[in-house]
Amino acid sequence: MQRIAAHFTEALADRILKPWPGLHKALNSTQVPLVSEEVLIRKLFFEMFPFLKMSFLLTNQAIIEAMASEKMVHVIGLNAVEPMQWIEIIQALSARAKGSLYLRIIGIHQQKEVLDQM
Repeated sequence: MQRIAAHFTEALADRILKPWPGLHKALNSTQVPLVSEEVLIRKLFFEMFPFLKMSFLLTNQAIIEAMASEKMVHVIGLNAVEPMQWIEIIQALSARAKGSLYLRIIGIHQQKEVLDQM
């Protein structure tokens, strides 16, 4: 289900961005952009389009519900570029009434510089 949701989100983002050729090209370029450019583009995209924030909220809620009775949670973020999602899930999991929790988040990205900035 998570994989289907991720593909659906990518397809929806692609469809919404097509009217803005410059932004669409920047986000879907086959050239490897500079890390600073990629971070800036993603930040602008995150601020301009609230559905990405909503997808983070829904994903976090699904993780929290699925892990409600667990003492250990291990999340692997593929193509991790946005730390806001992880900040929110850490806050939500720390506020739960079940007590302490062991949380491990692994972010995977092609460029080490992006992970360093996260």
